[in-house]
Amino acid sequence: MSEPKFSESEQELLQSLARKKNDAGPILELSRIYLRTGRADQALILLAGLAERQGMALKSLALALSGRNAEAIDLAGFSADPEEDPKILHMLAYWLNQQGCFAQALAIFRAALSRAGSDAGIRHDYAIALQRTGNLPDALLQYQAAFGQDRENPHLAFNLALALEQSDRLDEALSQIERVLAIAPDHLGALYRRSYLQRLLCAWEDYPGGLAELSVALERHLEKPGEEMISPYGLNIHFPDGKLHDRAAACYARQITEQAMNQGSLQPARRVKKSGRLNIAYLSPDFNSHAVGSLISGLFACHDRKKFKVFAYSLVKSGDGIQRQVETGVDIYRDVSLVAPARIAAQISGDDIDILIDLAGYTRNARPQILAMRPALLQVSFLGYLNTMQAPFIDAVIGDAEVLPESEESGFSEHILRLHRCFLPVTPRDVGSNPGRGKLGLPTDAFVFCSFNHSHKLQPQIFALWMKILRTAKGSILWLLADRATIRDNLLAAAAAAGIGPERLIFADRVPLTEHLARMKSADLLLDTPGYNAGATIIAAAQAGLPTLTLRGNRILGRMGASLNKTLGLDELTCDTADEYLGRAHDLVKDRDRLGAIRERLENAAAEKLSIKEYCEDLENLLLKHYRQISVQA
Repeated sequence: MSEPKFSESEQELLQSLARKKNDAGPILELSRIYLRTGRADQALILLAGLAERQGMALKSLALALSGRNAEAIDLAGFSADPEEDPKILHMLAYWLNQQGCFAQALAIFRAALSRAGSDAGIRHDYAIALQRTGNLPDALLQYQAAFGQDRENPHLAFNLALALEQSDRLDEALSQIERVLAIAPDHLGALYRRSYLQRLLCAWEDYPGGLAELSVALERHLEKPGEEMISPYGLNIHFPDGKLHDRAAACYARQITEQAMNQGSLQPARRVKKSGRLNIAYLSPDFNSHAVGSLISGLFACHDRKKFKVFAYSLVKSGDGIQRQVETGVDIYRDVSLVAPARIAAQISGDDIDILIDLAGYTRNARPQILAMRPALLQVSFLGYLNTMQAPFIDAVIGDAEVLPESEESGFSEHILRLHRCFLPVTPRDVGSNPGRGKLGLPTDAFVFCSFNHSHKLQPQIFALWMKILRTAKGSILWLLADRATIRDNLLAAAAAAGIGPERLIFADRVPLTEHLARMKSADLLLDTPGYNAGATIIAAAQAGLPTLTLRGNRILGRMGASLNKTLGLDELTCDTADEYLGRAHDLVKDRDRLGAIRERLENAAAEKLSIKEYCEDLENLLLKHYRQISVQA
């Protein structure tokens, strides 16, 4: 979450201290600013005098700021005294939360609130701590209470919007973002989330104007980066050509590195193993019912235990079936969901990990600070973040010759490792029997186009192209994944504007993966989204025997469909222009025999070429080869 800017308030506090050198109030406020902005040494100087006159909370905080963290954490257990100064309790709780000592932080936040009453600042930071521990309902209550007291604070208003978005209350989140922009029109984070929420809700009418504002604000940010941190993930959606993304990613990587150094230290340098099996670890928040989890969960059990000992570090706890499959597939599974990045990095280093594979990059719930602390000799980006991270702490990225051809190399800071097949792993799934079109609400005699991509991958240009296909392919319908009334209403309005009646769009809700695979059999052709292709969705389609028509784009994100079609021997389903895409769709509607032959080839090829065991062997050989190259260089 972004931090507020402190320059003006810092100057006022320094002037106040110049007038009254022993005034505890300004000392505490200024120390809090220094703590938040990574200037612990300056905070320590200010607090040293007060520590002799105050209780356990300030003493533990002073220990922490002097680098004696273990002692500070031990002493903090005795600090949740409601008689303490609430400002000191607030600072200590904030520091403990940053250190990953969540239980202690929450207890001390409660003590601070008990002492201070309804303090908006304490409630705000308490809400952040609750959100970090996964207690989103209580976090929302605290955010809303704090916002009710302090409605002109853009940082607080923005964090409330993020919590609403994370709670899947997207319409409310977008309304709250508009409130933020009413308070602070240039708020970069709010401009960023507004564009993303508009894509999620298919609210395209105001999207181009908002995107132009965002572009200007991003340029300003990149020229003079402040304390605000903007993950480049959303730029993959808004600006698929990659240029703005790469600059933003490099800026973000620098900020992550600085943040990591404030939270911990570099781990001891790893030594190259000349012989014996290697320790390979996967780091992810998505070992659950997520696109990444659904693709990779069957991979871990396939690793050759003579060559590798396999670890998994889970950043989010879910306990679902996919997470259980991961647990049983690895040798060591560590739930680090409530552990601070510095401690996770120390654990990875202590586990003597040789190859650390990051499955999250800059996506939600990722913790790139861990990788910035360099806990492993070889650190690799794979699957979760489908672009360059522009980070010095990422050595390599895994792709294939289609998604990362030589022409793409110049834009990547990482060394490119290419698999001999589509880079997307395919965990075997029970497809189940087709429920039939009648039970799915589909017309029995129509040609059924479908797109089950997440709504943020849709955009006006591709939707307009789909409407062209429907206009000329009489009797066809488009089956879309849309589990929200706002999305359905917006798509129906866009279809009506293109002259397509509501009966030509059929909407599907989200269902469990096995049920989703089974229903895909009822479609005739999956229409991929250019710019940001389907990933897990095209793998599911292949498993269900459903062909994918794709439009080749830039980088990994725009070339996943082409990669899978190449692996399956179905290059005729990969197009290079919108006209070709439109024409190929029409050809397949007219020639059902040809489409039937393609489906038969797909089913045969999927069984032969999407083996998870063979994929794992290819991946192991690739990683071992690169690791040995490091050994030679060492």
